[in-house]
Amino acid sequence: MLHLVYSNFLEELTEALAERLAERRQRPGASLFDTLHLVTPNRHIDAHARAALARRHGIAFNLTTWPLDDLLPGLLEASGRPWRLLDLVALRGMLLGALLDGGGDDDELAPVSDYVRGGAQRGHREDAAELRKFQLATELAQVFADYGRSSPDLLAAWRRGEAGTAGLPAHEEVWQRALWRRIFGPGGAIDAYERDHGVRWVRFEELVDPQSSWSLERLTLPEQIHVIGVSHGGPGFGKLLAALARQSEVHVYALNPCAEFWEDVPAPRQRRTSAPLAIEEEPDTPLLRLWGRPGRDGARMLNELASYQFEERFRDPGDETLLARLQRDILVRSPERLELGDDAGADDSLRVLACPGVRRELEVIASEIWQRLRRDPGLKMHEIAVVLGVREAGHYLPQLQAVFAETGGLPANVLDLPVATDGRVVEAVELLLSLPFGSFGRHELLRLCTHPLLAARCPDDDPDEWVRWCDGVGIVRGADRGDHQGTYVTRDLFNWEQGVRRLALGAFLTGERSGDARGFAADGDAYLPEEHTQAGQLGAGRFGLLVRSLIADARFARQGARSLADWTRFMTLMATSYLAPTTEAQEKELTRCLEALQRVDDGSVGQSPVSYRLAYQLALAALAEQRSNRGQLLGPGVVVGPLHRLRGLPFKVIFVTGLGEGRFPEVERRRALDLRSDQARGPGGQREQDKYAFLELMLGARQAFVMSYVHRDLATQEVMPASSLVLDLLDVLRRGYVPPAEHAQLIEEHRLRRFDPAYFPEVYQLEQRAWPSWQPEARREAQSVELRRQLGQGAPVTGALLRA
Repeated sequence: MLHLVYSNFLEELTEALAERLAERRQRPGASLFDTLHLVTPNRHIDAHARAALARRHGIAFNLTTWPLDDLLPGLLEASGRPWRLLDLVALRGMLLGALLDGGGDDDELAPVSDYVRGGAQRGHREDAAELRKFQLATELAQVFADYGRSSPDLLAAWRRGEAGTAGLPAHEEVWQRALWRRIFGPGGAIDAYERDHGVRWVRFEELVDPQSSWSLERLTLPEQIHVIGVSHGGPGFGKLLAALARQSEVHVYALNPCAEFWEDVPAPRQRRTSAPLAIEEEPDTPLLRLWGRPGRDGARMLNELASYQFEERFRDPGDETLLARLQRDILVRSPERLELGDDAGADDSLRVLACPGVRRELEVIASEIWQRLRRDPGLKMHEIAVVLGVREAGHYLPQLQAVFAETGGLPANVLDLPVATDGRVVEAVELLLSLPFGSFGRHELLRLCTHPLLAARCPDDDPDEWVRWCDGVGIVRGADRGDHQGTYVTRDLFNWEQGVRRLALGAFLTGERSGDARGFAADGDAYLPEEHTQAGQLGAGRFGLLVRSLIADARFARQGARSLADWTRFMTLMATSYLAPTTEAQEKELTRCLEALQRVDDGSVGQSPVSYRLAYQLALAALAEQRSNRGQLLGPGVVVGPLHRLRGLPFKVIFVTGLGEGRFPEVERRRALDLRSDQARGPGGQREQDKYAFLELMLGARQAFVMSYVHRDLATQEVMPASSLVLDLLDVLRRGYVPPAEHAQLIEEHRLRRFDPAYFPEVYQLEQRAWPSWQPEARREAQSVELRRQLGQGAPVTGALLRA
């Protein structure tokens, strides 16, 4: 049985959850110690729900919570059965294992063999073929997973050894079907793994199929399961809810932007097909048409599962601000405004910040935050969110932390960004593991040696001195003279080994520093000792030992093939031997990286020897999947996180960064190996999901929703447009919400210089409205510029200052 509650406010859904849990605990025979099972999209919805329960009951206790992605693995583990959910990582591993075993005499796999051999011939390396196999396995894993969720008839035909539906490219279907049967067919990789390890990999489709031998109905599930905050799970989510509802009492608390029945809202594509000339005449709420398709499909799916019986707990946003009026029109599915009403007008609840560069964008946002905090004493920092795009996080986050520190020490509570953007530990691990693929150039090895986490192994030494020593001994590239064979360099010069040898000789022989230009003869060459102080002797020895050790380990990785288990141990030892975290945060991050490396060998690939390059690619993929768990939703500071993790959460003020053209939403990409037609693949896609996430994010703003983007290329001065989402929203606002005289108030085009008179008119003795700036350095810069102007002369050039 499935019970459904709808609301446009997450606060209302958590209140409904609290009421349901209170009712359950009041049932005859219920105990305070009964465990309640809660499913959420992520840990932040979980934290919000727990806080609501604690406010309602004084404490949140006996809760077992699962992120949605962990629900099935958690249920399988709790059942005690030897079943494991076949996720994308495991499926990629099995496909890779099948490709590594080769196709033998199987003519059906001849196209795969030709593709792999072509890579090896062009790559001129033995591991180039393995790299192609890894790339092919990665792509096919996603394609096969998509087939399972939306094309079950195709896979049923493949299981019988038959061709799929008519219209598929026959030459491509043959080899895909053969490879799929090697995994899932009788005697395939799934059966072999169960035979060897006693564990069965179970597909999602098998778990939700009541006729399957591995159906969820064969497990003992909790009596009640509560699902909150999930509104966009796709067809797979619907199948999962249906399977759970056959055994358990499932309560779904879903976000819904629209209180009216909106399953019949046509998608833009449908409108173009049915009435290409009547788009402008469509009376329905424009943002629901443009951005709401996944939500509409999700509502239809939930309504069908609940037999169209649901509880409504919608809350009126009011009409006090421009943002509230827009949210209300979406809520009541108001027809498109084609003319201005009495409530038309712009305010600071909906704005776009056009900024000349990422740093200026973040400086403007930081000042806006302080301005709002000063204006509204009731506004708390944790009620403000700064949203970063996942693709842009690595570029934005380091600058954001620096800008916030400079702008009054504004605290940032960073949530759930990829580990690669959350500190330097992943950077150090990747530099270390990639060393075998380089040429031991001075830059690449020094970048690794002087990295803070590796240099911490030598706390008494100065990394800057290591750089000076490398200058003195003339290191350029190559581990030793053998790396220069076949070049014009015939003497033992420019490589690391001769440099380390000269440093070692300098510990007990005089050199140029003492006016002694004699070389030390060894191995047919003369080596000029690099003399250094007595205090530097130990440091030079440690540096030489470090360099030789790194080179030896890198050369070891180049030699031959080994099992993934051996490579996993090697990479783990590399990380633990060379890296020395100095803070608790770095220790936690390194632990997460080591856990990711351990997942490289999960048994799905098999025990075939592989090259280090393949193991390295698997390690990179595992590291990329890691997320930082630093920060808590209700922790101190302004919340900073990715859009898809903060969608739906209520904040008083939301800033969304990086909304430039082509940055967001994601450009839709058709997978080249997907055999299905557009119609067979079904509706939606990442671009549609991005649009709906943006809509949910905007509906979660209670006071203000501020968008920002980089509008000018600093190198070429070219003007860059905003995202299509921003343009859509501005078009809607200009049509029916904001009079023409106030259109300019919707966009603030900020200046290149942070000390511009627009921010400090009082400094420049101007009478005009000032944009907020809370940066002390910017004010001092403005004062310096104005002082120079008042003195009536420019600042002296550097040469004049030196002569003076």
